[in-house]
Amino acid sequence: MDETRRNLLFWMLTLPFAPLWLERGGRGIAAALPTRYALNEFFVAGFQFYPGPDRIAGFLSAERFALIPEPENQFDRFAVRVEREGEKIGYIPRTQNQTIHHLLQQGATLYASATEINPNGPTWSMLKVQVWMEP
Repeated sequence: MDETRRNLLFWMLTLPFAPLWLERGGRGIAAALPTRYALNEFFVAGFQFYPGPDRIAGFLSAERFALIPEPENQFDRFAVRVEREGEKIGYIPRTQNQTIHHLLQQGATLYASATEINPNGPTWSMLKVQVWMEP
């Protein structure tokens, strides 16, 4: 294949992706892909039963929290606990935990980050988090 045909084929294959190149300042298609995906947002369940309310004054906006599946949990086989610095502060609400539990069991990289911190509110609405997945 001569050089002209090779160049024509290259441009025909890459032209549909030109908006992605231009949108990201020419840094390439990979730069246009998201670095993380927002899955869900909720108040941490059971927050009042753990040390969270006593420590909430030290929580930071956008702080990351670990998500740990608990398949052996006697009350909910899809339970996912929320931890801060290795300490349990609550759970993902039962109505929203199945998909997150399955993703964690499959090895997905998930974490929660604080979206609302309200130290003066009722204990069940002191901490709202959003769950993120990294590709």
